[in-house]
Amino acid sequence: MPEVQPSMSVAEYLAFEEQSPIKHEYAAALRIAKPMTKELETFVTAWREVSPILEAIRDEELRSTPLPVAMAQLSSMIDSAVFLKPLSDSSGLVEMQRIFAKLR
Repeated sequence: MPEVQPSMSVAEYLAFEEQSPIKHEYAAALRIAKPMTKELETFVTAWREVSPILEAIRDEELRSTPLPVAMAQLSSMIDSAVFLKPLSDSSGLVEMQRIFAKLR
């Protein structure tokens, strides 16, 4: 049985989804979007072309950010996270075990 591929176009995915008993998490959203298939196809194609350029810009910005600036930004993010949810007194082991028990 064929599988969903990241390189599938919206039209290809819709055809796959129609003949497949497997329900993909985005199937409902794509069914709603069927009338806009051409617009979605255009958007996906544009995103595929632009995403490597945006990724290169992001990578360059990360590389060119001076260390003190990056550390100040990171420090602010950590301060904000601690302010919003103070650190726990426990190590988190009990919480981790609770999550693992649910997964069994």
